[in-house]
Amino acid sequence: MRLADVLVKAGLITPAHLRAAQGHGHVSNKRLATYLVDNGVLTTDQMAVALDYVAMPAPVVKLIEGQWKNIKDASGRPIY
Repeated sequence: MRLADVLVKAGLITPAHLRAAQGHGHVSNKRLATYLVDNGVLTTDQMAVALDYVAMPAPVVKLIEGQWKNIKDASGRPIY
């Protein structure tokens, strides 16, 4: 499903918002997302929720990144 379809279905944008973005040449997903956020139509948090992304708290990210050194390739070297 296209980003535009997801956002309209979630009620975060209207077909009028989509037409306005398309009128400015913002047709790719990246450009549409940037246009909608830059013009205050929705926030990045709203978009993340619509796309089923879950933000992780910074301490959790650091904990995960700290463990990457323990993941090794076949030769025993850390992969990250």
